[in-house]
Amino acid sequence: MLGLINKSKWSALPLSISDISSCVRGYTLAMTASLTYENIEDHPIEGIFIYPLDEGSVVAGFEAMIGSQIITVQVKDKTKIEDCFFDCCNALLMNSLAAGHIVLDEDQERTVLVVSLGVIPPLETINILVSTSSELRTLPKGGIRVTSPPVCSPRVQRSVKEEQAFSPSTPAPFVNQKHIVGAHEQMASGVCLAAMLEEETINSIDYEFNFHLEIRGPYLLAGVESPSHAIRADADPSARSATSIVVTLADKYTYDCPVEILIYPSEPHLPHVLIEDGDMTPEEYDEHLKGRSDYIKATKKDITNEKTVDIIRKRLHKDILHNPVVMLNFCPNLSSTTSDLRSIQGEFIFLIDRSGSMSGVNINRVKDAMVVILKSLFPACLFNIVGFGSKFKTLFVTSQSYNEESLALACEHVKKIRADMGGTNILAPLNWILRQPMQRGHPRLLFLLTDGAVSNTGKVIELLRSHARFTRCYTFGIGQGACRRLVLGLAAVSRGTAEFLAEGERLQPKMIKSLKKSMTSVLTDISIEWLYPETKEILLSPVGVSCLFPGDRLIGYSVVCDTSRYHSNPKSVSHPSIHPSILKYIHRSAIILCINTHTYMYILYVCMYRYIYIYKCGKKISFHYMLPSCWKVQWEICMISAGTENHSELLALAPLLCSIIQDFEHMADKECEIEHGSGRRHQLYAIHTSKACNVLSKYTAFVPIDLDSNEYLPTFIEYSHPGRHYGFYFLLQVLLQLSCGAFMLDSALCDAINVPMDKLKWTSPFTSHRISLTHELVSQIAETPWLGSPGILQRAMQDPEGMVWATAVALAWLEHNSASYFIEWELIAAKASMWLDEQIIPEGRDLAAVKAAANQLFIILRHWDENLQLNMLCYNPNSM
Repeated sequence: MLGLINKSKWSALPLSISDISSCVRGYTLAMTASLTYENIEDHPIEGIFIYPLDEGSVVAGFEAMIGSQIITVQVKDKTKIEDCFFDCCNALLMNSLAAGHIVLDEDQERTVLVVSLGVIPPLETINILVSTSSELRTLPKGGIRVTSPPVCSPRVQRSVKEEQAFSPSTPAPFVNQKHIVGAHEQMASGVCLAAMLEEETINSIDYEFNFHLEIRGPYLLAGVESPSHAIRADADPSARSATSIVVTLADKYTYDCPVEILIYPSEPHLPHVLIEDGDMTPEEYDEHLKGRSDYIKATKKDITNEKTVDIIRKRLHKDILHNPVVMLNFCPNLSSTTSDLRSIQGEFIFLIDRSGSMSGVNINRVKDAMVVILKSLFPACLFNIVGFGSKFKTLFVTSQSYNEESLALACEHVKKIRADMGGTNILAPLNWILRQPMQRGHPRLLFLLTDGAVSNTGKVIELLRSHARFTRCYTFGIGQGACRRLVLGLAAVSRGTAEFLAEGERLQPKMIKSLKKSMTSVLTDISIEWLYPETKEILLSPVGVSCLFPGDRLIGYSVVCDTSRYHSNPKSVSHPSIHPSILKYIHRSAIILCINTHTYMYILYVCMYRYIYIYKCGKKISFHYMLPSCWKVQWEICMISAGTENHSELLALAPLLCSIIQDFEHMADKECEIEHGSGRRHQLYAIHTSKACNVLSKYTAFVPIDLDSNEYLPTFIEYSHPGRHYGFYFLLQVLLQLSCGAFMLDSALCDAINVPMDKLKWTSPFTSHRISLTHELVSQIAETPWLGSPGILQRAMQDPEGMVWATAVALAWLEHNSASYFIEWELIAAKASMWLDEQIIPEGRDLAAVKAAANQLFIILRHWDENLQLNMLCYNPNSM
C-alpha cells in the first residue's frame, strides 16, 4: 500500500495520471515523477504520501498541490523539529496519535519518503511532483538497468476474467511474500511501515501513463532494450553525437508490471569523467562569500588572501552547488580474469544465530553445513566464527589464517555449538565485527545464519550500509520465522545474496552457492587519488578505500573551487613525470586522476593486479606490467573545448551530496566509537551540508511546509534521534565530581568516558596502577557509592594516585570530546585544575607529566583496537 494514503482508513487514493521523466548520465539517474490523485470521498480526509526509494537513491525535491495550496518539504535538524513544530501543534498531534502514526527506523529514513499533506478537501485533485537521483548499479557485463518506481506504475486490480482477456499471455504478477513482523514493529499506537511496504501496489482504476527516458552518456551506446514492454528509441534532435537517445513506450501501457529498460554501453569497462559546472561564476561566488557571516567575522582583523582561502576551505561543504564537480565512473572488467582458488584472499566471518529458537533441527543443519564450508576454504584466506544470542562469543579474538591448526580448532568448536544463548541480538556482534581492522587484500565477507527477528532491524541494516564499501553479506533465513526484511535488507545494502530455507531443505547447497560467488576476482583496497594544482581547494568523496567485485562500478566525486585569483605566484599545473606520483601505488589498487580544470581533459592511471593502465580522455592508450622504479612516462593533456552544454540537466548532484554527508556521518561514528568522542564536529558538518543542499542525513528529517503561509504542517511521523543526546556522557561525568573538584578512579568514571579500567591503568604514569594489573588476586575497585554518603572523601583520599590520575583524565576527556560544551563545563574544569595544583603528586612525578600522560591516553585509544602493542607507540608510561 503505497502512494497517497487516506490516514483514517489506511487505504490508497486512486491514481489518475502518472508521468515519468528521467535522464541517465553515466551511472546517475535523475527522475521526476508527476502523479495526480483523486479524493473520491465526499468529506475531507487527511493524506500521507509514502514513496519507497531504491538503494542508492535520494530525494532531490518534493512538491504537492492541493487546490491553491502548495506544500513542499524542508530539511530540519531532528533535535530542533520539536521546537519548530510540535509545540504549536501539540493538541492536534495528541489527538492524531490515537488514530495511529508512522514510525520510521534508521533504515526506513534512508529508503522511504513519508510526507504528511494535512487535510485534503472532498472531491479534490492532488498533484504531486517527486524528484529523485540515484547511483545506478551495473549488471554483470557492465550494462545498466532502469525501472519505473512501483508507486508510479501500480498494477490495476481486475477480475480473473478481465485479467485473462486483457493480457492472456502475461504471467500472474509477482506478489511479495508476507513480511514477518516482529513484536517491536506491531505497535498499538503506530503503523507498521515495514508491513505496508511489503504489500503490492494496486490501483483501483486505469490511469494515464507516460514514460520518457533520455540517455546522455559520455559513451557510445551498443543497444537499448526492454524485457517488459515494447519501446521506441529516437535520437534527440538537439544531440551533438550518437551518445544521446530518447526512449518512450511504443504501445499503450498495459498496467501489468513496471517499465524496465536495459542500457548497454559499447565499451562498458572504459572509465569516463563527467564535469558539472557550479551555479555561480567565480565573481558571483566571491560576492556570495563576502555576504556570509563566517567570512565577515573572520576577516574583521585579517583580510589577506591566505585567510580568504582558509575560509573557502572550511565552508566548501556548504557551497557544493556553487562550484564545479568532477565525477569519475569506472566499471573494470574483472570477470575476464581467471580466479585461482589457491590465491583467494578474503576474510570469511560466519555469524551464527545460537538463540533458543535455533535448538533442535535448525542448529544441527547449521553444524552440518559449517563443517562442509570450513573444509571448502583455501589457505590464503582468513576466517572466524561468531555465535550470538543475547550476547555473543567469538572463536578467535581476531580472524586467523586458514591452516591445519586453526581449521582443527574451528571444526571442534562447531561440534560443540548449542542453541543456548537466549534471545536474538545481532547488532552487538555485527558492530564488533565491523569495528575490527581491515586486513589488506582481504575483503570482508559475512555469512549470517538466523531463524528469527530482532527488535532493531532498521539499526542493524543501517549499520551494515555504512560499511558496505568494503563488506559483503550473504544471508540465510532458516525456517518460516526468519525475518524477511532483515535477511533481504542486509544482503541488498551490501550487494550480497539472500537465501531462505524451507522445511526439510538442505543448507549446504545454498551456502556453497554463496561461497562460490564470494570466491571471485576482487579488486581490493581501492583508493582514488585526485591530482590537482595547489590553486584548487578540493572536497573529495567517498573517503577511504573500497573493493569491487565483478560487475561493480566505482564512482568518485571531487568538488573543485578555483582559488588561483588569491595566489600571487601559482605553480605550474603540469605533471612532467609519472614516477613520483604513480609508482607508489603499484602494489595496491588505486585510481589516479590528473585533470586540467580549464579544459576538462584528463589522464587516468588505473593500478590493478600489478598493471598500470593509462587512459587519455576515456581511451586506453597503453598499459605496463611490473614497472621498474626508473620507468617514466612523458605526457601532455589534450586541448579540446569542454563544450557549453547545460550540465545541470545532465548530471544530478544529489548522489554526490549524499556521499559527502555519509562520509561525515561515518567520521562522526568513528570519533564516537574509536576515539571515544561525541563526534559533534562531523555531525555538524553533516547537518550543515544537509540543510544547505536540502538532502537528508541521519541527523535531519523532512518537515512539510505550506509555501503560501510559510508555516509548518502537522506531521505524525516518528524518527530515530542519533544526535539527541550529544552531551549525555559529559553530564554523566560531571555528576561524578567530588565537592573538592577531584574525581575518583572507579568503574563509574570508566562508564562515563567509555574507557575500560585496564586501559586506564595501563596508561597511568603511576607504577602502582600497572603493577596491580599483574596480580590476579588484586581486588577490583569497588563501585562508586552515592556521593553524599558518609566518609566518601576520606575513602577517596586513601588512593591519592587514583584521584590524581582520574582527575587528569577527566579534564583531558572534556577537552578532547566535549569542546563544544566548553561554556557549560568551564567552571567545573577550573575547580578540578585548582585541586590538582594543590596536590603533592605521588611517586615523585610532576603535574605536567601527569597531564601529558592523560592527553596521550586518547591518542593511544585510537590505535588500541588495531591490536598494536603499547611499546610500539611513541608514548611509554615508564618514561614519564
